[in-house]
Amino acid sequence: MILACLNAIEVVLNRQYKRYFSITITEALEKETASARLHNIDSEELMGMFSAAKGRSPNASIDYISCKLRTKKNGTIDYLDNYDDFSRKMVVQWSIQAARKKQIKTRLQHTEIRAEISKRQTIKRQKIDEKEKRKLEQQLTLLTISEILNLFKNLSTKQIDDLNDVMCERIVGRNLCHEWYDSDTAMTVLYNGRVEKLKKAQKDIIYTISYWTREENDTEAVDYYMKKFQLVADIVSGQRGNHL
Repeated sequence: MILACLNAIEVVLNRQYKRYFSITITEALEKETASARLHNIDSEELMGMFSAAKGRSPNASIDYISCKLRTKKNGTIDYLDNYDDFSRKMVVQWSIQAARKKQIKTRLQHTEIRAEISKRQTIKRQKIDEKEKRKLEQQLTLLTISEILNLFKNLSTKQIDDLNDVMCERIVGRNLCHEWYDSDTAMTVLYNGRVEKLKKAQKDIIYTISYWTREENDTEAVDYYMKKFQLVADIVSGQRGNHL
């Protein structure tokens, strides 16, 4: 096991430092990098500077402290002192404008990232809901209508009526509405629907249901085939409870 861990460490090091392992170190490069410090030393110094700055100004924002640290580390003041007053003013004004543009760009990127995270979370929740619903369908196939009503005692009168109609195969011609999340538009879409017909298969009953959006009409509907207990699961879970 230890050997496997060491081999894995070797693979990671080779992957991350491949460019450094293959570099040709010349005498000029050694002289140029002789005064460079290790990254961990630099990081420890930055953390110490950050802690000290936060201690002096506990209400300061992270951006403010970061700006002060970068100014000190990059020698910004010394750099500006090399200019005359006019040139220094021009450099500072340009820096302010560039920082403002970068801030606007960063905000837009953060907005896009938050929107993408929200979209992925919604899709993930929907997949989890679908998985739970499939488990519920399997459970319902083993129950009678009386057992379903005893198990789900919080059903409304409308849900109970719909459940009876589905179980007794009396919903052909029934209109319904169904809410669905569209991952392409990142929006929840409400669909109109109608139960067109049923077909008795060997082990189940298949309903043909046509769906169309609120912006469409029933001539543009798309047919979907659903098993009886898929509809039952939708009703008891409230996903298709708004029958018209």
